[in-house]
Amino acid sequence: MRHLVRVMDFPDAWQVPEGKFTAEEAMSLFLKRMAYPCRFVDLQGEMPAQRSALSSLFLAVTDWMSDKWTLPLLNSGKTKWRHRAQMYADAIDFWL
Repeated sequence: MRHLVRVMDFPDAWQVPEGKFTAEEAMSLFLKRMAYPCRFVDLQGEMPAQRSALSSLFLAVTDWMSDKWTLPLLNSGKTKWRHRAQMYADAIDFWL
């Protein structure tokens, strides 16, 4: 977990309105939510925090991941959907 946090340049601490979390707590929550759909109430047994805090933390980590890694992954050519990005953008633009 620590290696993944370091390699991804993950922030050391995460502040949400309901409290503060370490990088390991934030990464653990993110990976558990992404690996298997579970409810925040299910995660309360593993992480001593309110559901609203876990929800806020998951949203913050998800936003950070998107902001930090979407463009580098698109530009690296290491994604299966790199060549489809313009097609998706055109389809969205068509409906707006």
